[in-house]
Amino acid sequence: MPVQRIHNFSLAWLLSVLAGILLTLVVLAVVLFWRLTEGRMTGHSVTQAMSNALSIPEQGVAVKVGAAKLSWEGWQSPLGVRMFELDVMTPQGQISLPEMAIGLNLTRLFRGDVAPSLIRLEQPSLQWTLGQTDVSGIDFSGWLETSAQSSGGAAIPPHLQYLKRIILNNADLRILDEARDRVIRVVQVNVSAKRTLREVNVKVAGKVQQEKQSIPVQVDAQWHLQEQSGTGKLMLGTAPWTWVTQWLPENAWTQRLDAPISGTVRVEVGGNLQPTRLEAAVSLGVGTVDLGEEGLRRFSGAKLEAAWDGKADTLEVRAFQATFISGLEVKAHGQLQQLQITPHGQVELEVKRLGLVHELNELLKTRMPSLQVSARGPQNEQRIGAVAATVMFSPPSSPTGLPEVGAVVGTVSVSDARVGLQHTAYPGISVLVADADGKVEFKLGPDFVLQDAKTKFKFSGANVLMEGGGVPLEIEKLTFSADWDGITLQTKDFRVKLDNTTRLEAQAKLRTHKFMPVELSLQANAFNVPVDDLSGWWLPNLATGTREWVVNRMSKGQVREASVDLQMSSKEPPNAGPLQLRHLKSTLHVEDTSVRYYKNLPESRRVNATVEIGADAVEIAIHSGVINELEIKAGTLRFSPLQSGLPLAQFSFDATGPLPTALALLEHPDLAVLEKGVLPFSQASGQVQLDLGMDFPLKDELADGDFQFSADARIDNVSLLGLPLDLDLAHGTLNVAASPKAVLIAGTGQVHGAEIGLEFSKTEGGYPSTRIHLPTSAEVAGLVRRIIGFELEGQASGRVEITQQNQETSLVAVQVGLAPTGFVVPVVGWTKKIGSPGTAKVMALMTKHGFSPYLRVELETEALSARGRMEFGQLGGFKSLQLLELHGPGTELDLLEIASRPNGYSVKLQGPQLDLSPLLEDAGATEFAGEIAFDLTSEHIVLSEKLLLFGKTVGTVSAAGKLEAKHHGGIGYGGRPVWADGTIKVEKSGKLPRVVGQGKSEAGDTHFFFEPHTDPPHVLEVESDDAASVLYLLTDTQAFKGGKLNLRTEFFDDNLTRHESEVRLSNFTVTDAPLLVDILSLVSLTGLLEQLLAGGVFFDEGYSKVSVEEGRYTFTEGSAIGVSTGVVFSGWINPAKHELDLKGSIAPAYVLTRLIRWVPVLSTILTGTDKAGLIALDFRAHGSLDDPEKQVNLLSLAPGILREVFRFDWLDNSTAGEP
Repeated sequence: MPVQRIHNFSLAWLLSVLAGILLTLVVLAVVLFWRLTEGRMTGHSVTQAMSNALSIPEQGVAVKVGAAKLSWEGWQSPLGVRMFELDVMTPQGQISLPEMAIGLNLTRLFRGDVAPSLIRLEQPSLQWTLGQTDVSGIDFSGWLETSAQSSGGAAIPPHLQYLKRIILNNADLRILDEARDRVIRVVQVNVSAKRTLREVNVKVAGKVQQEKQSIPVQVDAQWHLQEQSGTGKLMLGTAPWTWVTQWLPENAWTQRLDAPISGTVRVEVGGNLQPTRLEAAVSLGVGTVDLGEEGLRRFSGAKLEAAWDGKADTLEVRAFQATFISGLEVKAHGQLQQLQITPHGQVELEVKRLGLVHELNELLKTRMPSLQVSARGPQNEQRIGAVAATVMFSPPSSPTGLPEVGAVVGTVSVSDARVGLQHTAYPGISVLVADADGKVEFKLGPDFVLQDAKTKFKFSGANVLMEGGGVPLEIEKLTFSADWDGITLQTKDFRVKLDNTTRLEAQAKLRTHKFMPVELSLQANAFNVPVDDLSGWWLPNLATGTREWVVNRMSKGQVREASVDLQMSSKEPPNAGPLQLRHLKSTLHVEDTSVRYYKNLPESRRVNATVEIGADAVEIAIHSGVINELEIKAGTLRFSPLQSGLPLAQFSFDATGPLPTALALLEHPDLAVLEKGVLPFSQASGQVQLDLGMDFPLKDELADGDFQFSADARIDNVSLLGLPLDLDLAHGTLNVAASPKAVLIAGTGQVHGAEIGLEFSKTEGGYPSTRIHLPTSAEVAGLVRRIIGFELEGQASGRVEITQQNQETSLVAVQVGLAPTGFVVPVVGWTKKIGSPGTAKVMALMTKHGFSPYLRVELETEALSARGRMEFGQLGGFKSLQLLELHGPGTELDLLEIASRPNGYSVKLQGPQLDLSPLLEDAGATEFAGEIAFDLTSEHIVLSEKLLLFGKTVGTVSAAGKLEAKHHGGIGYGGRPVWADGTIKVEKSGKLPRVVGQGKSEAGDTHFFFEPHTDPPHVLEVESDDAASVLYLLTDTQAFKGGKLNLRTEFFDDNLTRHESEVRLSNFTVTDAPLLVDILSLVSLTGLLEQLLAGGVFFDEGYSKVSVEEGRYTFTEGSAIGVSTGVVFSGWINPAKHELDLKGSIAPAYVLTRLIRWVPVLSTILTGTDKAGLIALDFRAHGSLDDPEKQVNLLSLAPGILREVFRFDWLDNSTAGEP
């Protein structure tokens, strides 16, 4: 295509032309350069031209060039001049430059002008004054103008207006700081300054000399000609902080840092070269910072990014980060405003791995020296916690100072820390926390004074120990929050959880003055707290006396609910001292706890009570409890004052329980309500309703009058053992009223069924007395019966009085009213009739060891009276009884004496009359504990209704029943003596005694013995010259007079009820035979009858066999033969049935019969086969013993065999046998 070809040809031609032109120019330039550089130009024209080109006459700057040569300065200034030995004259002085190179503007050069476009200085020594635009007297400010034709004195001369670049190589720069009168030297300075139509660019690199150190410095700057503003960037190598401080305003903080610094500073300036904005990014190496009172802190590095805005007049810290050797990490950012007027602002601060414990303890040294804190992190690290804070800065106090810290608002947080707290002053407390989480929001004022704070913490697994406390409290969980306004600390939501049931809630307010507490108020509630943990919760120095009582006296159980209202304060500043308790009110609802109301009293268990605790008092309202076995139904206790004076205890109990427990309480030596052993009984039981009130001071020893009490008790179902006379009371009711002035016990009860009244009284300073009243009743008679041992009828009354005579002795008086009583004294058989007067009295002295050995005894009835004494041994055993003037039925004794012997007793009786018949009747039922030795002396010793002894009887009876006795004197029976002087010996070791006796009477001697055998028969033999008296004694018959007796009896059983006897009499007279009188009167044997009624019938001899069995006496072969009469008889008598059947024959003129007997056949015929007599009268008496039927066979008057024919048994066989 032609058009395309034309286009291609034209382009190729144009390129060929341009290439030729460029080639020509190159050749010309090379030739020119070669010509100029083949040697030094010393020509005056060149040097002069260079001098003119570089001089600035307007500023008084003249340059003299020593030598010059052309040089190649690069493609931008291909033609240059290198000058040597230059002298620069300025208003400030002369500068010598060894070498200088300039690049020429070719365009101006072709026009004939020498106009430098580039200036390069080699190793110049220059001087620059801070704050000036000149360097070594040469003002470069014009270079920064938009137009070179500046109207100011700094306008660029025309020949320099084409200067585009300035280079300094290896320069030595001296910087003058006139404000601080110092010179800063910078060596090895390389400067590259370039000016274009729009901007000026400057790059500077060098080393600042600092003593022996060289600090690398780089500067990049730009100046915008149109905007007349510029930017610069300073890159500083590692430099000591002391060098940096030369560039900073002097203040206290610039002198406290010591660390190498490096970084970058970017600056923005305006048309007047004044900074309008600065930006810095610096780093600090390992160094220290002086925190004043806090001392030096070593850090491992820090970084700072900050910006200053001159227009906004602000300083912004974009980022600050520092790491301390200790591990502390600090980050911050913030802003300061109005720096030129009133600088202020805030900085956001974040601190990690905070040495919180150390810092806090250091702070506490001045604020609260009594509090110390220790803590460890989860890995046992010492640094824990973090702080995030906003630091408010306020204007400085001096124009040249830095902004001052106005306030700090932030948060301190702790997580997973183990914390320990110890407060050595009041309140002394130690706390160990296994896991602590929480934060503190705070506000610090000037000088870092805490103005406001809010905390919220959670503690897990804590142990709390109060000073002087017991076992540490184990806390499962503790949470709380608190507010601090600089003066007042107020806790909220304080909750402590000990376990699943135990918790504490509290709120408190603490007012301070200069961080010293001056006022505290606390309100708290606790639930289900073990009583034993109270010592851990209660501060030892808080109401010490009250706390001591509660902690030492209460244990076990639970505080189901508790509340505390506490107020403490000190004196107003400046005289403020330690906090003093002003108000305390605490209420504890305790259950199943143990309380020792007084240190030596028995402990009260299972107590349910409400405890009111005040600052100076403790009040306990008891709902239930137990003291030993005493059930407390209700009660109140008050202890006050516990702080301000001698504490006084006030008790009031309403209790029930066993009587022994109540008595043990009242007998307690510290209470001294009742002295031990003073009560009139040894053992007691029963149920007590006790109202007890006590007032006494709480001190180690109670003085007289210290103890005040009142006790009122009602005791039901009382049982008292060991009352006087060894009485036991049952089913009783007692009322007790006691006070320090008097103790009175009154009540009723039963002693063996008898109602009695009991009174006990003791007055202050006096001795106790006891009275027992036994009202008249049948039961009292039964009680007396049990005491004295014999039966009583009717009723009786009694009174026992025990009156203490002195410290050692009491008088016991017992009186029994016997007027309505009837009784028979068993041994002696004395009878007391109902209604007759009578009393019995016993008086004795009693000591603390027991009764005195002597008792006075009195007995007075209508028929009986006795007075004497009873003696006891040292151990209280019976020793002797002595009665004088003993009068009773049938007994008159001057002396009755019973004495204890080592193996038994001795009994001695003396007096004119003694009736022993009851004793003998009861002898079989009497048992003895030992041997009884007796000595009886009396002229009238009654053994039975008719039998008596007179004289002296002595003997012994062993415990086994062995009897040995001897009587010397007379024997009487039925009012007549058996003998007047004789001896009887009795020995008994088995069932029956052996008796041997002999005696004398007016009629003669009597001998007898009774010999028992192991196997019956037992034999009794009697020989007596006084048959009538002996037969009266043995048979109770008075039908005989005089005579001699020979008797032998064999007993066939041990009861002596079945026996056979053979009786022989001689020379005796029958004087009283009613049956014989009746028989004689029937047959009109007048002579015999008159003889019998007159003086009796005399018999020469008599004989009979008598057998006794089952109470019936059977007579066989009975006969009595006298001069005038002969009698034969047989038959039986049964006294028990009052029956008899006797038959026999009476023969008058018996002497004639005797004569006939001598003729055998005639005797049989005349006297009969029974030899009854020549003339014999047969008779029979049978039937009732009192009025028998009597029969007389008149035909029997026939002699001999004729009489046999007419016998009764022949005529009527029915009358011959037994009934």
